[in-house]
Amino acid sequence: MEQASSEYVEDVGGEVRRLQGELEKAEERMQLWKKKTQVVVNELRDRIVRLTHERDELQEARAQWKCHGELQQQEQHIHSVAQGEVAGASLPLVSSLPVGVPAGSFVGDLVRWTGAAIDASVIVLLRKSEVVLEVAAATSQELDKCQRRTAQTLRLQAKNIEALQSEVSGLQLQLGEALAEVRERNHAVDSRDQALSVLQNRLEELEATNVQLESSHMALNNKLNAEQINIFEARLEEEMENLRREFASRESGIFDQHRDEIERLVTNYEGEVAELRAELEERALVAEAAEKAAAAAASAKVTHSW
Repeated sequence: MEQASSEYVEDVGGEVRRLQGELEKAEERMQLWKKKTQVVVNELRDRIVRLTHERDELQEARAQWKCHGELQQQEQHIHSVAQGEVAGASLPLVSSLPVGVPAGSFVGDLVRWTGAAIDASVIVLLRKSEVVLEVAAATSQELDKCQRRTAQTLRLQAKNIEALQSEVSGLQLQLGEALAEVRERNHAVDSRDQALSVLQNRLEELEATNVQLESSHMALNNKLNAEQINIFEARLEEEMENLRREFASRESGIFDQHRDEIERLVTNYEGEVAELRAELEERALVAEAAEKAAAAAASAKVTHSW
């Protein structure tokens, strides 16, 4: 029972450590995802602000160009009116005398001098008006060039504005998708937070259970009753008796095996000794017969010599 309680406590402790590890990993992944999402949202927001600012500048430039074109049209109208007035102001010369004025009189001379001065002034005015018209024509040509360049620039700006507006629309769509994804991930994060809260509560419950089990285990170790002690002693004695029987059985088997082996070795030894003894006896008989034969031969030789 004590061993089962210890194993259960160890299992609960391992589960607690595993849940703590999962909780820490989930919190780290959530923080990393929040940082990455915030960086992407900030980049998209800055880019949209920059493109919107450029679009406003281009629209303002287009409005200024329209106002400038209206002013140029007014100047052209005024210039055409001035040309008509100068052309209509070309009067005949008044150097001739009027009817009834004597040619050699003071009045006639004064009239002729006045007419000549008026004619000279008219000629000067006509020449000045020609210069002014030439300058106005050159200015008008330069203005036409500027207008063509401005129109070309505005067309390019309009294309750029359209491209920027298209890009802004695309970025707005991307931002909308990103915001939708952010909301979805926030929902997922909220769900994960709820799951983490449940895990945290479960972890706290497991920790409390672990504390209770440890206290129960300590109380069980400190307060064993007599019945459990008797059961434990009886079980221990039974196991010792089984061990004695097993030891006696194994000892008897080993002794019998050892005795059989010794008997087999003794039998083999006795057989080998008997074979060796018979071989020695046979060799002794052969040697004795040889000696007798040699002695008989020697005595026969001696007899023959006499």
